[in-house]
Amino acid sequence: MEFITFAESVLNLLGFVVGMILGIFAYIGFRNTGSPTLFRLNISFFSIGIGFGVVGFGYMFESLVLGYVKTDTWIQTLGIGIQTVGYFFIAFSHGIKSFFPKSRYFKSIIAPLFIVPANSIEHIIRSISFILWV
Repeated sequence: MEFITFAESVLNLLGFVVGMILGIFAYIGFRNTGSPTLFRLNISFFSIGIGFGVVGFGYMFESLVLGYVKTDTWIQTLGIGIQTVGYFFIAFSHGIKSFFPKSRYFKSIIAPLFIVPANSIEHIIRSISFILWV
């Protein structure tokens, strides 16, 4: 295993642990208060943590077990896609709390606008993820 692959695996697994811990904290808060915001944060942090875990464990499995030098792009695409779901829930929760009036009618209407490149599915998912994160 190369050092760069090892470092990337370790950082992805660290992101997995941090995402899962934050998801557990949000779940405990949701269970105690019943807040829908904490429920959305629970989903988002679990999703982000699982996305990091998919990429990190994918790197580790392919380099240690299968002996590949380069990781398959479908593993990265899957992990990044799962993270994008988490970033969507963070952006959705922030949008509901910040931009929408208190009326329930306006809270039910969401129409996000994304500008994404046409290169590949991985770049599209990364662009959507970055837009939601920002």
